[in-house]
Amino acid sequence: MGKKDGSELDVFGEYFAGNERKREPGGLPGFEGLAPDEQAKAERRMFREVFGTPHGRIVLTQILIDLKYFDMCKNADDTALCNYAKFLVQERLDINDTHKIVTVLMGGGAKE
Repeated sequence: MGKKDGSELDVFGEYFAGNERKREPGGLPGFEGLAPDEQAKAERRMFREVFGTPHGRIVLTQILIDLKYFDMCKNADDTALCNYAKFLVQERLDINDTHKIVTVLMGGGAKE
């Protein structure tokens, strides 16, 4: 997979070194040999690992605030940002089960 010393950071550095390469849709750095559905699974797994940490949850919360996820959209720009936030949650993090989301929001998933 193009790794020099086996680390994923080497793959990332190689993939984005200079501007000669552009990321293709579904072309996850280091996983180019996988089928598109396997790349999507690997990408979701990585997003969940990153945002599943305590610091990752803080960063994700700030990203969602910046993307107007928790606000009423007042114009087209806000709507575009909010739609990307929904994409991030639903597609990148694979959180799209409405029943589970409502249960957590209403306190059914939280320990009190």
